[in-house]
Amino acid sequence: MATLTKEELLEKAKQVFGLYPASKEWHFTADGQAFSEKSNAANHAKSLEVKETVLITKAMVAAGTIEVPSNPEPVKVEGGAKNEFQKLGAKSEAGLDSAAEEAEKAALAAKHEELAGKKPAANIKLDTLKAKVQELEEAKTAEDAKAAGADQAEGSDEDANQKSE
Repeated sequence: MATLTKEELLEKAKQVFGLYPASKEWHFTADGQAFSEKSNAANHAKSLEVKETVLITKAMVAAGTIEVPSNPEPVKVEGGAKNEFQKLGAKSEAGLDSAAEEAEKAALAAKHEELAGKKPAANIKLDTLKAKVQELEEAKTAEDAKAAGADQAEGSDEDANQKSE
């Protein structure tokens, strides 16, 4: 959004005080958003080029005297990176994972799909995926042992029937 001029901000303040005649002051951001709480205005201003907020009172609007922060020069970061992750060459925080961790996660996801019959959640953490695969492997081992025990019991019943004949 564009930064409003002093005149545009004064006009916006007149509109806000017209809508809320009982209010005595508003905190405005450079894009013309009005907030009753300074903290809310400051949080919104974090996403703007001009980070300062302006306190405008009803008396200031009546007198037509408000001070607007100047439009600062954009700060250029070396290499064009916008944050610390981009400085490290990552496109996002997820890009910071090592290649070995990514390979391990892919192998575990394939194992999970084999055991559970479905893919794990795309945003699952490596530790959670490890625990889930281990749990599925233990369940599969227990199921296999139970099936093997049932086969042995069935076989011994047949042997007992043949001996009694």
